Amino acid sequence: MDALALMLTAPCARVERVSVTRVVDAASRRLTLQRKVGAGLNLNQFRRAMTEGTVRHVGLTESAYMIAAGLGWQLERIDETLEPVIAPRDLDTEHLRIPAGAAAGLRQSARGSATASPSSTSTCRSTWVPSRRATTCWWTACPRST
Repeated sequence: MDALALMLTAPCARVERVSVTRVVDAASRRLTLQRKVGAGLNLNQFRRAMTEGTVRHVGLTESAYMIAAGLGWQLERIDETLEPVIAPRDLDTEHLRIPAGAAAGLRQSARGSATASPSSTSTCRSTWVPSRRATTCWWTACPRST
């Protein structure tokens, strides 16, 4: 998530904000990855797994730090959110049957704010859902230059 965003900022004279969004179709992934994003868990199980740290996109926070470091920013803090994506109807993957109302995956965000300039932010968002209709487009990178 981080390397392409940094490459896209190369021609910019000044970058104030970088936002990267990744959407992954988890239906085509292995069972262990589907479990790691909480697919098939009821909401109580998802909350418990979230508290235990067993469901999440590992490396998302690190991507926000890497983007900031590549731009010479020192992040003051990272605010992270994690929530289930609820299955609107019964969903089937090669490995799982996910009932309507259960967690189909997760939506996670890591937003870092730079110390020197409060308007300088590095934001990474990741959504992992089992839906063959989900876009598997990796990036929406938005560097601003002036």
